[in-house]
Amino acid sequence: ARDDEVGKLLQGLQSMQTRMGFEVAETKRTADEMTRIKIALDCVGTPVRIADAKGTVIYANNALLSTLKRIEPVLKAQNANFSIDSFVGSCIGNLYADPEAALKRLASLASTTQTEMDIGGRTYRVVTSPVFTASGERLGSVGEWQDRTDELAVEREVSGIVEQASRGNLDGRIDLEGKTGFFALLAERINGLLKTTQEALVGTSEVLGRVARGDLTQSIDKDYEGIFGQLKDDTNTTVERLR
Repeated sequence: ARDDEVGKLLQGLQSMQTRMGFEVAETKRTADEMTRIKIALDCVGTPVRIADAKGTVIYANNALLSTLKRIEPVLKAQNANFSIDSFVGSCIGNLYADPEAALKRLASLASTTQTEMDIGGRTYRVVTSPVFTASGERLGSVGEWQDRTDELAVEREVSGIVEQASRGNLDGRIDLEGKTGFFALLAERINGLLKTTQEALVGTSEVLGRVARGDLTQSIDKDYEGIFGQLKDDTNTTVERLR
């Protein structure tokens, strides 16, 4: 409360302490927020990495580190500088056979891009996005690695089964082993469609074959819905009228 030089000095010190208290509180709030984000990214199943504007990896979540660990021998074969132990803190270009070209692509990246990479027998869709400040300053990039190997295998399997069915071969079925979620449901539905279609056509074919040989004693007994039900009714009606 003094109004002399000592008082003014103490008042300035008090003002500085108050300002520093607010700054420390804001720094702690920001640090807590960043910690929550890091913990959340560590727990997500999608492999994610973050690199700064110079291409130095500043973060990689557990999912990405596990992914890179599995294919480390292949990555080392194409670039001897790659190491999973020192990946965070190293150059992101070490993931590629031509590091300089990769860094140039990242430096010129203006929007989100998608590329597919075949590494160690696995196919990855790499989604890379540039990161800018509100004023447009480049901060770096963030990349997501999506393993599409199983998805592509199912696509090829389904395509093959459908192609066979389009040629009249309805014996094929999709193997359910190892499939979960959407892929398991898709496989079950397609297998069910093939089974119902095959049963309806085989049953109709058998009855019409007997009719062609003059045998009018057989009809279709199994219940069907939709167009298969109509086919059954029309076939049975034809047999009954001929009889």
